[in-house]
Amino acid sequence: MKLGGLFLLAKKECLQVGCQRVCLPLATAAGANTPADCCFSFVSRQIPRKLVDDYYVTSSQCSKPGVIFWTKRGRQVCADPSEDWVQEYVTDLELNP
Repeated sequence: MKLGGLFLLAKKECLQVGCQRVCLPLATAAGANTPADCCFSFVSRQIPRKLVDDYYVTSSQCSKPGVIFWTKRGRQVCADPSEDWVQEYVTDLELNP
């Protein structure tokens, strides 16, 4: 689905557990050997870092490698892992969870 120039995949469910927020992606059963989330196209422009909350890398079973960023509004955005800004965001999110 394409909305506002960003490629979106799904929503995530968040719970407040004590002082920590726990967020999990909502997965749908698509078959035993089918990866849940794959990117078939990527966002065309860099998204502002302040809007990105988390990320994950797509499955190696996907036809294209991809990084999926969670936005603060709970959307998922596919990004090209070879882009410099994507690598910078991933590094920053790893160092500052």
